[in-house]
Amino acid sequence: MEEKLLYKYIIGKTDEAENELIYAWLQESDEHRKELFELKNIMNATRSEGRAVMDADAFMRGVSEKIARKKTALLMRRLCSAAAAILLLVGLAFAGKGWVNAFPEVYVNAGDRVVCQVLEDSSRVWLKPGAELSVARKYGRRARRVKLDGSAYFEVTHNAKAPFTVSAWNDISVRVLGTAFCIDADSLGTEVVLERGSVRVENKSGDRAMLLPGQSAIYRNGKFELKNVDASRKVSMEYDLVTLPNASIDDILREVESEYHVQLSCEAADTTRRYTFNYRHSNTIDEVLQIITSLIGEKVTCASGR
Repeated sequence: MEEKLLYKYIIGKTDEAENELIYAWLQESDEHRKELFELKNIMNATRSEGRAVMDADAFMRGVSEKIARKKTALLMRRLCSAAAAILLLVGLAFAGKGWVNAFPEVYVNAGDRVVCQVLEDSSRVWLKPGAELSVARKYGRRARRVKLDGSAYFEVTHNAKAPFTVSAWNDISVRVLGTAFCIDADSLGTEVVLERGSVRVENKSGDRAMLLPGQSAIYRNGKFELKNVDASRKVSMEYDLVTLPNASIDDILREVESEYHVQLSCEAADTTRRYTFNYRHSNTIDEVLQIITSLIGEKVTCASGR
């Protein structure tokens, strides 16, 4: 994957088609996910503060300087004695506990449209303008913890060994294993809408509510209010997002053909494989074709010659 594209993605400057390319690349191997995670860590180290917004050129300059410093440090360590190296490692360990681990990664949508952020475990979060997502540095080891200020749609990768927990305003937490849901969180209250799967919503006093698909939980003034909602419509209207869970290639092609009034063909090797397919109503047909190609690894052609 081209590094400049990864830099653009990390600072939130990629478009939907580029996000899907990166998502497909992340799905290919653990090494790819590790590479992106390391770049994010370098980015955080180059920022003067966690909420800073940088452009691609500034970020690349910062990364280059950071890498250069790392190479110099590596050379110095090799020249040091074993005792000095032990002291250095002990010092870094204490510094890590007191400083590095205290600061989460922070993603802020400073733009005017919904943006998608892919997490280390391939879970995806669509952030509305003004939303802020904080991710714990130990994310994914035994638990997956994030904090949300604002509104976002989550599509969480299933992992029974590492539950996914979102903390929001009013000390509300949402705990899941693998599912898709929306959260609107501000100082007035928090609303959770479940599209599929299951979630548990809980406050600091231990009061909790279990949601089924198509249900909403509103927490306000210390109380939960449950009601039935059209979750898919909410996702479509508010996030401009169409999502097809557990879809075959044929399902995906039929959806796009119906939406864009085109005829598509694909010589897929495995028509039984299932995918979670997402696209936006505002995507052009060319962008959607690129998303499909990135997702399934096969070229999709359009009757009009695209």
